[in-house]
Amino acid sequence: MSDSLLRLREVARYLVSHIARRYPRYPYRGRGRMLRALGPDLASMTTWSAVDTELHGEMAEVFNRTPRVHKLAHYLPIYESVVDRTTPIRMLQIGSFYGDSLQIWQEYLHPDSLIVGIDVNSKFVKIADSGGIHVRIGGEQNVSFLREVAAEFDPFDVILDDGSHTSSHMVDSFRCLFANALSDSGVYMVEDVDCDYWTSYRDSRVSFIDFVRALIDAMHGHYQVTTSETNFRVGHPDRIREVSVPAITPILGSIEIYDSIVVVRRATRDLARSIYRS
Repeated sequence: MSDSLLRLREVARYLVSHIARRYPRYPYRGRGRMLRALGPDLASMTTWSAVDTELHGEMAEVFNRTPRVHKLAHYLPIYESVVDRTTPIRMLQIGSFYGDSLQIWQEYLHPDSLIVGIDVNSKFVKIADSGGIHVRIGGEQNVSFLREVAAEFDPFDVILDDGSHTSSHMVDSFRCLFANALSDSGVYMVEDVDCDYWTSYRDSRVSFIDFVRALIDAMHGHYQVTTSETNFRVGHPDRIREVSVPAITPILGSIEIYDSIVVVRRATRDLARSIYRS
C-alpha cells in the first residue's frame, strides 16, 4: 500500500475517532431486560405481518389530499382522539417537514386556531403568517430559542414535538416547555419515539423512553415519601396534609403511550385522598 493511501487511512481513523468522542452514541441495550420482565409466555416470539389497510377518518382525508407527507399511518387516529378540532386552539409544532405537516394541521383544526411552527430550515418561511400560521426559525436544541417562542405565543393548548427525534433534544424540549408554555389541561405530544431504539438518534444515556419512565415515577412521587394508604385517608390520624414532591408532580395529569407516540396531559391535581367506610 502506498504512503498516500496509508496516510488517508490514518486520517480517516482519526476523524472517525474524533467524531465518536465528540458526538457519542449509546446503543439500546434493554431488549434482554424487557424480555425477562415479560416472562416466558408474553415474551415468546410470534409473527406480525404488514397489512396496507385503507386510511379512514377526518385527519386521514386531509392527509390523503396532501402531496408531500411522511407519517406513520397509525398516528392519524391518535391525533383525532387527542386534539379537539371543534374549538380554536393554540398549537406549537416543533419540526415541519418543509411546512406540509403544518398545513395539514391548518386544514384540520378549527379555522380560528393559531399555529406556530419552528424549524431549522429557512425554506419553512414560505408559509409564514398565512392563515393563522406563524413561523420561527431555530432548533429545538436551543433552549433559549424555545423560551423566546414560548414568551411570544404561549400558552399553547397543544405542543407537538416532531423535530430532530434526537434523544437529548426531545428530553430538553419537554423540560423547557411542559411546565412553562403549556396551558392547564394542555396536551404535549412527542412523536417518532421509535427513534430512541436506533443508535444514530441516541446521543444521550437518557433516551426519551427513559425519561417517560421517570415521568411515571414522578407522577407517583407522593407515594415514594409515605409509608401507607392511611397517610392519605380522610379522618385518619396518620393522614398527611402536605408532602414534598417534584415540581411536575402536581401538574402531571396523565401519560398515554402509543406505538411511537407519547401523550402527556397537563392538569392541576389535588393531593390524593382515600375515603374509607366500614
